[in-house]
Amino acid sequence: MNPCFGSGPCAKRTGWKSPSCHLVGRSHRSAKGLKLIQETIQLQRSILHIPEDYLIGIVDGSCTGVMEMLIWNLVGARPVDVLAHCVFSNHWAHDIADELQVAPVNLIKAPFPTMSDVNRVDFSHDVVFCMSSTTSGVAFRDTNWIPQNREGLTLCDAASAAFAIDLDWSKLDAAGFSWQKGLGGEGGFGTIVLSPKAVQRLESFRPNRAIPRIFRIVNDGKLNYALFNGNTINTPSLLCIE
Repeated sequence: MNPCFGSGPCAKRTGWKSPSCHLVGRSHRSAKGLKLIQETIQLQRSILHIPEDYLIGIVDGSCTGVMEMLIWNLVGARPVDVLAHCVFSNHWAHDIADELQVAPVNLIKAPFPTMSDVNRVDFSHDVVFCMSSTTSGVAFRDTNWIPQNREGLTLCDAASAAFAIDLDWSKLDAAGFSWQKGLGGEGGFGTIVLSPKAVQRLESFRPNRAIPRIFRIVNDGKLNYALFNGNTINTPSLLCIE
């Protein structure tokens, strides 16, 4: 156990050194800035064994920003099951049912600090869940409970799980994680990961809601592929990326 771990920024990995900061003050759209962002994306793919046909992008707002982006863009095409057993999974349940008013929604609740009953999940629905709960410490050991031949999408909040649990990406259609939880990076940034199945949904489903600019990854029915090549929606901190 690492006594320095916390729900916010965690301890830096052994051997970590402060960055050179040689790109501070440079545009993230400059050749060197873009190259650094692209390198960061590829390092995450390599370290986490994310399949080559999955898309990876960097967004603002930590994992919260990623999950809101996924919910606003993906949810509504099918009924939704939400495993609501921790602080953030209850946030996602509230946003889906009360803010976006998506119907029907099946809330599979569990008292803190236990896990929702996965036997109640209908995989013809979309499923929204937290892989681990940063606040309570409970976590799924694996994703064996998710079938390969599911009809709906799985939307996974892997905020503090991505670098702590060996994720089977074939079971995750749309996922996000936080730099500052398991990675030790500074706060404010998150990584979005999309499977080909999630991309197909994004390009075939048009939500009946206005999408705020910060969440808008589809334009005129086409995914913003530039985001997944390092062209972030808004200005990132190259200091954090270094």
